[in-house]
Order: sequence, then C-alpha cells, then structure tokens
Amino acid sequence: MAITWLEINNLFRNLLNEPVRMGEKYRTGIPLVDSHHAQVFIFIEEIRQAIRQKQTQEQLMQTMAKLEDFCGYHFSFESKIMTKLGYPGADDHTKTLVSFTNRVLNNWKTSLANGTLHPLEVVYGLKTTVVDAIIAEDVKYAQYFADNGIDVSWIETPQDLDRGKDYVGTSTPEDLKETFKVVDRDGGGTISPEELALLLKNLNVKASDADIARLIKEADQDGDGEIDYSELITIMTNSSQTSSQDGISWGEINNIFKALLNEPVRMGEKYRTGIPLIDSLHAQIFIFIEDIRQAIHNKQTKEQLIETIAKLEAFCQSSVSIESKILTKFGYPGADDHIQNLTSFTKRVIEDWKQKLANGVLHPLEVVQALKTTMVDSIMGEGMKYAKYFADKGIDVSWLETPQDLDRNKDYTDTCSDEDLKETFKVVDRDGGGTISPAELSLLLNNLNLGASEEDIARLIKEADQDGDGEIDYGELITIMKS
Repeated sequence: MAITWLEINNLFRNLLNEPVRMGEKYRTGIPLVDSHHAQVFIFIEEIRQAIRQKQTQEQLMQTMAKLEDFCGYHFSFESKIMTKLGYPGADDHTKTLVSFTNRVLNNWKTSLANGTLHPLEVVYGLKTTVVDAIIAEDVKYAQYFADNGIDVSWIETPQDLDRGKDYVGTSTPEDLKETFKVVDRDGGGTISPEELALLLKNLNVKASDADIARLIKEADQDGDGEIDYSELITIMTNSSQTSSQDGISWGEINNIFKALLNEPVRMGEKYRTGIPLIDSLHAQIFIFIEDIRQAIHNKQTKEQLIETIAKLEAFCQSSVSIESKILTKFGYPGADDHIQNLTSFTKRVIEDWKQKLANGVLHPLEVVQALKTTMVDSIMGEGMKYAKYFADKGIDVSWLETPQDLDRNKDYTDTCSDEDLKETFKVVDRDGGGTISPAELSLLLNNLNLGASEEDIARLIKEADQDGDGEIDYGELITIMKS
C-alpha cells in the first residue's frame, strides 16, 4: 500500500509526542538483561527529549557515543547468556547484535555529523531496530528458556555468567591471607588490639574494650598480646560457628568474612519496589557492590578500586535526585528523612570511604560489608517501605521507567505545537534552503524505513505543492500535515 501524508504525519506525532517506555512487553525475566534494556529505553528517551531541549549536535553525538558503548557492553553479556544456557538461535542473534553496533550505530553517528540524518530519525531507527527487532528477539529466547524449564531469574550481575545459580565460593588459603591483610593495617605481620578494634568498627560490629581483650586472648597462643598469621588461621578455622554469650565471637567474624569473600551479592525479589526506574537503579547498585567484591579476587589496584567507588558516588548522586522527585511527587510522608539519609550517605559516607581507602585504614571488603548493611539493608529497606505505602494507597507507580517520566503523569502525551511542526520541516529540509525537494523527501522516507517508489515521491510532492514549483515550502508542509 502506498505511503500517505497521513501516515507520515502520524509517525512524526508519535516520535515527537509519545514517551518511549519499556512496559511489560519487552521484559525477559532475566534481571541483568531487563536492567540493561531499561537503560536502552532511557537512552532513546534522552535523544527524543534532546530535540525539544534544542541540544547541540555535539551533545547528541556524546549521547550516541554513550549508547554505542553501552550496547557493546550489553551485547557481550547477552551473547554469553544465550551460549551458556544453550539457546539454538544464539549465533544468529549475536551476529545481529554485532552488526548493529559495528554498522548501524557507526553509520548513524556519521550521518548525524554530516547532516543526512536527524535525531528524530535516530529515535525512529532505535525503536524499529533495537526495540522492535533486537529486544523482541530477546523476549523470544527468554520464552525458550521458560518453555524448557531453564531458570534465569538468578542472573543479576555480570559475574553470575561465570557461575551457577547456587554458586557459593569456597575459602582458599589466598582468601585467608586476604582476611589477614584486612586486619593487619600496618603490614607488620601481627594484629594489634587497635587493629582488631578498627576492623570491627568498620564492619559495624559493636565491640567493647573487654570484647577486644577477650578476642585477642582467645587467639594469642604465644602470649605476646598480638595475633600473627598462623594464630589467626587457627582461630578462624577452628572457631565455633555460634555467637558468644560474652559478645562478638571469632565464629561470627569468620562467618562475616566467608560471606564477604564467597557469597555473590544479589538483589533478588527482596529489594524490588515495583517502580521500574527505581528497580533499575537498585540493580545497578548491586552490580557495583559485586564489582568491588570481585575486585579483591582480581587483585585490582587501590587506584582502580577508588575509581569504582567514585563511579558509585556519581551514580548515587543521580539516584538521590530521582528518588527525591518520586517521593515528593507522590506525597510519601517519610520523604524528607529518607532523602536526608540518601544525601548524607552520598556526601559523607562514600567520600569518607574514598579517603580511608587511599590512606589504608579501610579495606575493600569492609566497603562491601558497609554497602550491604548501610546501602542495602537500611536505605533500600526504606525503599520497600515507600513502595508498600504507594501500594496501600492505590498509587500506580508501575509506569515510572525513565527520569523524564518524573515530570509528567501516567497518561501523558505531548501535543503538537508550531515548534514541533518547524522541527518536522527541519528534518526534511536537509540543506536549509527553505523548501523540500523530491530528493530530500526520498531521503526522509528511506531513513524512516518506509518503502517509497519514485512514483510515490512524485505523488506526495504533487499533493502538497500548491504553487507548482515542484518543491514543498514550510506553509505547504503545515497545510498538508494538518489536513
């Protein structure tokens, strides 16, 4: 069927006015993949909104570069998932993913730079290529896993791809050496009472001077008042797994370290709020925590770890802003206190961690423990409370998928303005000459993947061209688009 001006008009109205949302349609049930998909939709919406905000070409190119990097990152994990779990269409889907990154995205960047592609056409290309084709295929492999009884609900972090659902690491001699390093701050080869006290403080474990003295006495075999490596290994491997009636025990300390070194950090269902934007942010924080935990096994340098903490800090700052808007927008009574906790955590705690890591009075394992107790159990625990408040009050928050959604309501749809129509004209008038030639209209329809023959182009020009000059000026486009 031949393309009409009505179809072109509807397409532009959709691109300019309708928010891009993931919804349930493109959820796979694989937490890592779904959190990545959510980020792709955020990128698409950012590009769409950039047009309204009159962003420069350089700003748009930066967003495109970020999207390209993210797609490469996401596609590598997606390929691993399909291969690991035996999806029959893995090879073909992986080729499509690689082709999209290497050919399509690069082509779009080049075309944007030389003016033969408009950001609106990029949004359309992303919706048809990434969303309707690539992500739709992701839903197919998720269905394959479901049909074959393959559980994928545990794949939350990139590290999960290299282990199984019930994976728990085992303590090795290297882990025990790492445990000793955590406590022996000055590298002197023994653990002093002061170093043990600092450890427990950093792990948020309450311990009195009497507790410290008792713990030292229980482990100190040679009576020198400190604990050497062999003494720590002996007490850690032979300690009771039960708590002491007198206070913190070596068994409890051993359990903390075993969990930190060996148990993957996963979000699970416990910390899901039912607010897609928040859940996507929470999932990323768990990935950060697991990155830091794995960094210890991977022997990352102090500088690399501090860089990861800095990224976490920047991410948390962005999250505070988003969470604050949500709580205020929907009238959560505990909003002020929760935002104060978030802000304090970002400004004070994380900055404090960076400094302590740099000067050696904090170990990455202690950061992991602090993130699990402060960020996860406390702050995210509060997230579950406000999610329950919204549910109890019948407040629907399931449509909040992108930061842009915070400035509109559930059923929001923009209305076309004169500015939108001018933007539409700019999309087609490539050379800025003030008229749309047959060649420019043909390029538009080609970029929008709308099949149009030379006869179609001639007909469309004739229908809009009121003065008979063979081209379409701004007034003529407005007339035909509104008719």
